[in-house]
Amino acid sequence: MKRLFASVLLASLCFVMTAYSEPLACLDKSPCPPGTKPPFCCDKPPCEFREQIRLKQAMRNVFSNKKVRAKFKKQAKGDNPMAAAKLFEYVKQQAKGLGNTIKCKWDFNKFPPSFEVVDCHIVAKLETGDREMTKEEALNKIETCTEFIEAAYKHEEFHKEGCDPEKKAKQGIEEYANEEIEGYTKEIDYLKAQRQLWWQACSVDQRNRQKKEKKEQAKQNSAKKGLDSLKKNAKKSNSQKPKIGK
Repeated sequence: MKRLFASVLLASLCFVMTAYSEPLACLDKSPCPPGTKPPFCCDKPPCEFREQIRLKQAMRNVFSNKKVRAKFKKQAKGDNPMAAAKLFEYVKQQAKGLGNTIKCKWDFNKFPPSFEVVDCHIVAKLETGDREMTKEEALNKIETCTEFIEAAYKHEEFHKEGCDPEKKAKQGIEEYANEEIEGYTKEIDYLKAQRQLWWQACSVDQRNRQKKEKKEQAKQNSAKKGLDSLKKNAKKSNSQKPKIGK
C-alpha cells in the first residue's frame, strides 16, 4: 500500500534542495535577555508554524473518519488492501482541497518537502527526484524550519521502525489508517512541544511568578492556620468559662 504524503499534495509548491549556512528554526527558544519582559522580548510564532500544525491535524482527521473507512470497507467487501487503496485516493483528494486553504504566504521560510519510507529507508521527495536522506543531512541542506524537518522524521521513523514491505502490501484499511494517525500524532505532538518550549522561553519570568505564587499561597495557608488556631482556642476558652447560675 503506497503511503500518502501531505506536504506535496497540500500545495503545488516546488522544492529545490540547496545547502545553506546553518539550520533555521521557526521559533526562537532562547530566554529573554536580562532586564526585558515578555511579550516584548520575543516574537510570536510565524504563521507558517501555526499553519503546519493545522494542516497536520486536518490530515489526521481525514484518516480518523470512521464513516469513510466503513464506506470503503463495504465497497471493497472487507478490510483489505482494496479498501486501503480507496482510502488513499480519497485522502489524496482531500489533501488537494486542504492545499487551497493555506493561509500563509510562506515568505518566512520555504514550504517543507515530503518524506516517505521506501524499502525501509527515509526518502525526501524533491523536485529533482527522490533522495535517501538522513535527518542530519536534511537539517543542513533543506531550507525550511528545522522544527518541520524534526517533526517529519518523527513521523517517518515511526513507519521505519516496523518496516516490512511484504506486510505493507497486504495492509488493510484499518491498519493503514491507524498507522498514519499515529504518524501524524507524532508530528503534531513534536510541533506542539516546540511551541511550548518557545512559550516557556518567552515567559522566562514564569519561574519567578510561580515562586511568588507559591510564597503567597504559603502565606495564605499560614494565615488560615493561624486564624483556625485562634478560633479553636477561643472556642476552647469559652467552653472552659464557669457558667453563672440564675
